[in-house]
Amino acid sequence: MTEQTQTITQTYAMLVEAVAGLDADFTKFSKKSNKSAGSRVRMTLLSVKKLSDSLRKQILAQQKAIPKKEKLPGTLKLVRESTSPPNSPVETTVEKNE
Repeated sequence: MTEQTQTITQTYAMLVEAVAGLDADFTKFSKKSNKSAGSRVRMTLLSVKKLSDSLRKQILAQQKAIPKKEKLPGTLKLVRESTSPPNSPVETTVEKNE
């Protein structure tokens, strides 16, 4: 499967699977000093890096495809509760500079 035809969900699933597969080999390497398990961990980590990069690119492309929200024109009205008695709201109007 090439990078262009993979969906974000497929890439994420592959990434999760690769990370989950690290546990057994890493345990063999760290507790039993198994050299071949260390090599498999390094290979899997390289695969995780490549999948992560691919996923980041796919997410960025999808984010760019989402339309931007329109900004509100005019003034913004901020209302906050006053901390001094009487407990009446204080209103502040802020002009937007465009």
